[in-house]
Amino acid sequence: MQVTELLQRCLWLDLETDTENTVFKIGAVYRDQVFMRQGHFDLAQAIIDLEQFAATADYVLGHNIVAHDMPVLQSHNPQALILKQPLLDTLLLSPLAFPQTPYHHLVKDYKLVHDTVNDPVADARLSAQLLTEEWHSFERMKQNGQGDLLAFYRFCFSQEQGIQDFFQALGIPEIQLNTAKALLQQKRYADRLCAHALAQWLQNFKITPAWAYALAWLSVAEGNSVLPPWVRYQFPEIIDILHSLRETNCGQADCAYCHEHHNAVKQLQNFFGFQAYRPIPQAEDGSSLQQRIVEAGMQRQPLLAILPTGGGKSLCYQVPALAHYQRRGVLTIVISPLQALMKDQVDGLVRRTGTPFADALNGLLTSPERGQVLERIRLGDTAILYVSPEQLRNHSFRETIKQREIACWVFDEAHCLSKWGHDFRTDYWYAARFIREFSATIKQPIPPVAAFTATAKQDVIAEIRGHFKQFLAQDLTLFAGGVERDNLSFQIIPTSSMEKNTRIHDLLHHLESGCAIVYATTRKRTEEIATFLAEHEQPIHAAAFHAGLEPPEKHTLQNAFIAGELPVICATNAFGMGIDKNDVRLVIHADIPGSLENYLQEAGRAGRDRETADCILLYDETDIERQFKLSALSQLTRRDISTILRVLRRSRRQDQNLVVISSGELMQQLGNESLSFEHTDHMMDTKVKTAIAWLERSGFVQRDENSTQVFQGQVLLDMQQAEARLEKLHVSQDKKKQWLRLFSVLLNMDIDEGLTADALAATAQIEVAPETDTTPAKEAIRLLQDMAQQGFINQGLQLTAFFRAKGRNNAQQLLSQVCSLESAMISVLREQEPDAKEGDWMDLNLRQLSQHLLERDHAIHPQTLLQLLKSLSQDGKGLAGNRGSLSLHYVAQDFYKLHLQRDWNALEQTAKRRQAVAQVLVQHLQHKAQATGENQRKELLLSFTLDELQQALSNDLALQTQLKDSLAAAERGLLFLHEQGVLNLQQGLAIFRAAMHITIQPEAKGRRYNQSDYGALDHHYGERILQIHVMNEYARLAQKKIQDALNLVAAYFLLDRKNFIQRYFKHDKAMLKRATSAASYHQIVESLQHPVQTSIVAASAEQNMLILAGPGSGKTKTVVHRCAYLLRVLRVAAASILVLCFKPQCRAQPAPSSA
Repeated sequence: MQVTELLQRCLWLDLETDTENTVFKIGAVYRDQVFMRQGHFDLAQAIIDLEQFAATADYVLGHNIVAHDMPVLQSHNPQALILKQPLLDTLLLSPLAFPQTPYHHLVKDYKLVHDTVNDPVADARLSAQLLTEEWHSFERMKQNGQGDLLAFYRFCFSQEQGIQDFFQALGIPEIQLNTAKALLQQKRYADRLCAHALAQWLQNFKITPAWAYALAWLSVAEGNSVLPPWVRYQFPEIIDILHSLRETNCGQADCAYCHEHHNAVKQLQNFFGFQAYRPIPQAEDGSSLQQRIVEAGMQRQPLLAILPTGGGKSLCYQVPALAHYQRRGVLTIVISPLQALMKDQVDGLVRRTGTPFADALNGLLTSPERGQVLERIRLGDTAILYVSPEQLRNHSFRETIKQREIACWVFDEAHCLSKWGHDFRTDYWYAARFIREFSATIKQPIPPVAAFTATAKQDVIAEIRGHFKQFLAQDLTLFAGGVERDNLSFQIIPTSSMEKNTRIHDLLHHLESGCAIVYATTRKRTEEIATFLAEHEQPIHAAAFHAGLEPPEKHTLQNAFIAGELPVICATNAFGMGIDKNDVRLVIHADIPGSLENYLQEAGRAGRDRETADCILLYDETDIERQFKLSALSQLTRRDISTILRVLRRSRRQDQNLVVISSGELMQQLGNESLSFEHTDHMMDTKVKTAIAWLERSGFVQRDENSTQVFQGQVLLDMQQAEARLEKLHVSQDKKKQWLRLFSVLLNMDIDEGLTADALAATAQIEVAPETDTTPAKEAIRLLQDMAQQGFINQGLQLTAFFRAKGRNNAQQLLSQVCSLESAMISVLREQEPDAKEGDWMDLNLRQLSQHLLERDHAIHPQTLLQLLKSLSQDGKGLAGNRGSLSLHYVAQDFYKLHLQRDWNALEQTAKRRQAVAQVLVQHLQHKAQATGENQRKELLLSFTLDELQQALSNDLALQTQLKDSLAAAERGLLFLHEQGVLNLQQGLAIFRAAMHITIQPEAKGRRYNQSDYGALDHHYGERILQIHVMNEYARLAQKKIQDALNLVAAYFLLDRKNFIQRYFKHDKAMLKRATSAASYHQIVESLQHPVQTSIVAASAEQNMLILAGPGSGKTKTVVHRCAYLLRVLRVAAASILVLCFKPQCRAQPAPSSA
């Protein structure tokens, strides 16, 4: 039988329904005749008419008709005759026909990909088209000797008459149970599954479609193919089947599969090319602790690992993640607080392993980049996903990861979970709740958690383990590797502030090999040091490196440092953590860090090659005061949190407990109340969200997903034109002023600036009536939309890019090189497998390919080739269908399998089409660069829209006829230019309102936020003060004897808090509660040597006092010392202190030298 004959015997059916299963459209096709019902119709009569329409049909054909269409019809008419017809469901057949990719190009998740909206007749025709392609795929499998596999599929669907008849029509025979079992035990599967696990299943083998899908997936396993989520949901037993066959180590010596795929050393060799794990630090039995951690991760064991910076911490979760992905196509999600450094982590993994399966998802991505990452996750091309904690509150993130099985949740920098830690982040608290709720939503067990940190003292360890025990019921096995690095030499050099630059130069001048990092507390300080070194009479090539740099500059500096062209980099403490270079021989701290943890992590950048290196701290005892000041800047008072709770309670509607509000809107609703910080504070958003997190911790509120509105647009007029156009609109004077203020703000924004709607509303002085159900931020967004409708703004996706139009390495030059290389690469691949056609596989050795290209005068690094291959795998929408030209499957380092998804001619044509698109885009941007009138030899930041790029493509008549979707082609071409480094894509101008969804807990009604609620946060602030004192004590001891200081470090991490304090601060416990040094406190308080003055100076900041004293009693001196106490000890903001002087000479009273 031919498929056309089968289709003539089928009724092609599709229903359009709502969430309540109300049928609002019926579409069907039978032998080229069309049946359609829509609008207001009698459903019962429509079902009768449908049955008469297809009275002679033998089958009902549709997509997802087994789980959707037929149950809907049955709910409306259980006696309908059509329900008795055998069903041909293309959804059920799709993963069997196309196992190598998760979805056929006509299928997305469980739905058809259609060109029309809500057209059931078109969808019915699509299902027939899909069945035809499934038929042809099965025919090819049969011709390739896989008829027995198709017979197994038929066996597993013995309860589905339509599927049975479909395979019978294909000429696939029926088989019995013993034959099915024998098929599973064939040699072709011996290296793809655990034979012992299979034997257990075969003892009580049950016929189920899950086995068909399991075997189909096994036929393409160890690539980037994933099970469609609907298979997991509809046949949940498949997870147990594949987990036992692929993920569970039987431990038997005769099992070839487990011996290879569950061997931690073999996986290390496979992915990283290392022959063994690091011998240091050691496990309790003397073996490699790193290997023990990897083995636990590969066995999906919940764990907490502590390894020193430079001790191979990342590898401990990367090897298990890649192994899980190779075994089951599952996803590992890494939660990391270092948003600005995620790309570096991804690039580093790709560079070291050659695996193109890592991605990062955070707020720094442009819209096209984000869309591409989400698609890669969905399609199974991502093995390791780095996410920032705030992404967990993003709806698109949640929906995308539903498409994948999660192997493990990794918490990098896990100390951020602990209020006893040096870098506590309240965002980390939500993660466990998200994991628990998400797992419940998808009805799957909670995946294991693996937590990693380089520094964790005993209290932090206890809190991390307790947190996951409480919220996820997981006991984390502890792997403690300590913080010591034997190859690092530590030294403290007492240095005054005035001498530091000179001392830094002297140290660097005597550096004999390798490179150096100089850490400083502020961006300004890094620039001062770099300038001093460069302008010295014996100049040293150095550069400042911090978060304020433009991306191209940061990229250039980082590459120069890694390549050895830049020997010294001056970095801020946080930003320098992203520098990954093995031969750093010297780390200098120009300023004292805020904790031992920070110091050890930053110093740990040195000697990552395990050769000796020096770590030097330049110590000025007054530096500690800067750390106390910085620590105080982020603190919240109990009154702050109580006030925010009152605002939230006032903001809810009377009939609801839900509040949808942004941080800025909350600040605007303070009324007559005040906080210790202003809305202009650069940490305002963080402080508000921190307060809400602590309210949630105490049971007052619950914060859920964010609700984000984004307005992007391009200003079309100047101010004079805007005023003229406003005159024609006949709006009120107040409205006119409001529009012009808003328009003026937009005119003065940078082209790549992101601004909150709250800030825009405040700057433009937008006000709303109290009784209205809106906010200034909402009104600002509404006004922008009105302005777009009136032609003031062109609303749409705005982007910017750094682009060099002329000079060395200009965009046109780079694009020509890339296109030439890509064409040569495709030519070499085609020569290797000239007869390969669509659907075929070919082996690829990246090093050999690089050598072949070198012989053709293309000197290129294998990683560049990998990036080009990755681009080919993305060539789809807008260029040639919905899928890439190939898929890349990792085998071992530098070894891959390529699956051709187009034949060579189509692949070449698609690549040339994309190259032509990229060429048009570069030419368009060159014209824009020329129009700026600026120096085109430097990288310019250009602004543009996707619509604008689409128009540029439309203007090229020859190219336009080749493009299926010019907008999608423009996006693909733009991403290609970004991927290949021809330009550097950035965010465009955007106004956004990120509102929190907060539920006021009814059970906390009327309860106040009191001191017991605030106690945990107060302890955290006290711990930060302690950490600074400990760092200062380390420096003090090291000046006398470095070993005493190193003993303090060991005790800090090994002893509990109480015993550590007893050992090192036995007589100074009171000092540990003060946010100032002992010397400073002595000058401010103890030097007074007057009990009354002392009690006044050291009184609580909340205490009201009236002091009556006669002339010469020291009133002025006491006031000055009181101010110094508020500023230096209690760390009260200077702007909140007002001193009224009635004698001019009092204003000149000198403060204590420490203040």
